[in-house]
Amino acid sequence: MVTRFPGPTLAIGVLTLVGGATAARERPAFRRATSAERSALVRELERLTEGLLFVSELDAPLTVITWVRPTGRPTAQRLASLVGEPHPELVEQVSVDRFFRASLSVGPGQPAEDLLLVRRYTELLRFLKRRLSDVQVFRFGRTTIRAYVVGVAPNGDWIGLATNQTET
Repeated sequence: MVTRFPGPTLAIGVLTLVGGATAARERPAFRRATSAERSALVRELERLTEGLLFVSELDAPLTVITWVRPTGRPTAQRLASLVGEPHPELVEQVSVDRFFRASLSVGPGQPAEDLLLVRRYTELLRFLKRRLSDVQVFRFGRTTIRAYVVGVAPNGDWIGLATNQTET
């Protein structure tokens, strides 16, 4: 099932959004992606997030997202425009380390399954930092939050994760 937003195309499962340059003179900083390169990164990110839930007051899945040829680095304003965010002024930008901090905590006496989840989140964070540049987190909303972890792939595509959070 495909849902259309103004501008980009949103596909359920792995989100692939297509965006062009915002100005005629804006030039891409990277070479264009081959589908094999993009697919390899997306497959690895899907593998790392399979079955993971981002824990807040609402446990929500992490959905892999990509934007093909958006040019430039991710910004809150640009991202809000691409995803059709209705309230772009309600944005908080945080580091990827801060965003995943609670998922990386290991307390004394934690069950083995919790330790396994911490290892998986550690591997996910390592992937995001090593394989993508300029990784940032944009959180839109106050109580019900739509969060995007977005970085730039070597070929210039934006790749990352989307999830929901609830904070009261």
